[in-house]
Amino acid sequence: MIFESFILNKKEILRIKKNIFFGINSEFFKIISQILFAPLMIFFWGVDKFGIWIFLISIPSIFTIFNINFNIATINEIIKCKSKKNFKKSNILFNNSIIFIILNSLVFSILIFLFFFLDKIHFNILDGVPKKEIFISLVFIISSIYLNIFEGVFVTAVLSEGKHYLHFNLSTIIDFMSKILTAISGIIFDTLIIPSIIFFSFNLLQFLCHGFLFLKYKKNTYFSTKFFSLKSILYISKLSIGHTASILSNMLKNSGLIFVLGIFFGPSTVGYVSTIKTLFYYFPIRIFGKINNVIYFEIANVIERKNLKKNIKNFINYIRLITILLFLFIFLSLLAGPIIYSFWTNYNYELTYLFLLIIILDTFFYLYKQSITAFLTASNKNIIIEITDLIILILSILVFYLICLKDISYIYAFAVITLGCFISLVYSYLFVSKHHLLKYKKK
Repeated sequence: MIFESFILNKKEILRIKKNIFFGINSEFFKIISQILFAPLMIFFWGVDKFGIWIFLISIPSIFTIFNINFNIATINEIIKCKSKKNFKKSNILFNNSIIFIILNSLVFSILIFLFFFLDKIHFNILDGVPKKEIFISLVFIISSIYLNIFEGVFVTAVLSEGKHYLHFNLSTIIDFMSKILTAISGIIFDTLIIPSIIFFSFNLLQFLCHGFLFLKYKKNTYFSTKFFSLKSILYISKLSIGHTASILSNMLKNSGLIFVLGIFFGPSTVGYVSTIKTLFYYFPIRIFGKINNVIYFEIANVIERKNLKKNIKNFINYIRLITILLFLFIFLSLLAGPIIYSFWTNYNYELTYLFLLIIILDTFFYLYKQSITAFLTASNKNIIIEITDLIILILSILVFYLICLKDISYIYAFAVITLGCFISLVYSYLFVSKHHLLKYKKK
């Protein structure tokens, strides 16, 4: 009944239901693993080593902010090509997207080289940890990032076929097993080298499994050097600007803020902030993200049908549903969130209600902004909005850094981030209303 207003046949409706069901189901198990991960890590490894592990994981992730996010734009365009049976163009897009994977790996390599050999930053959080242990741990973590980069080839092909549920299920199993084994490894070992080896091993397994899925479901998709062309590379580059800016924003807001906190604060504070954001920011974003990923595919799949009136109606109904769900999220978070958080962390951290409210509002503003720009994201027309959002975030992070530098409470620093997210939401709403919905209504 929910899907009756969409321009979809029975096959498409079944695909949406299947992808959303397995998407939410996979996220449910990821949430369970995340809920178990923090207390188990704290129990077996201690608060300090838990904070250090979170910080080490964030270091290489920061350097991926300079990568070009070609996947979303390429997938959207391939979907549109396949919906019109234009398999030659879809293969041209697929093969030229590989160039960006190579480019991303080169940029990542240069940044990692500079970090290791020109590092002049002192991190308080790493005081007391042997340099050899840090180095070996980072080698395995960084190797995992390389696997994730090259894995994009397989993921692009699988998702462009609408097989989201396979990707969801695989990532869920890998994530669950990796987190649990990482935590309980503290029973036997006390060096963070072991968690890094476990992290790498499961990323390698995920890479190989995605490769198998590619070979099995690569319908009308194949490798060929004859498809390489500068024109196609420039075309993908242009479409990827908005998506790349979005990824940059997410990396800066997540790993970037943890990185800054690690400069000025100890592992206890980093662990506290990480657990708060995990429960009240990452979880809801991941759940809504699964829904949005499915919606993006369907929008891209039907966008060529040019039924703008119907698409606008579906879009407005989608926004209404998201609004209800977000207000429900705020209500439940404020009502039961503190109890769940304290129990989840085994009362190792003292929850500050003001900080909780700031994080909840930040989540609300971000998710609402993502929802009202969904149509633009699926059609690769989100360049202006995402670049503006990135500029606002960079300015917010600069203020965040200055607040930490002046030894002012980090709570005020995160309040600045939330304010920036609200400004971005207002701008996105005005932009969509004035430049797109109004234009479609005139048509």
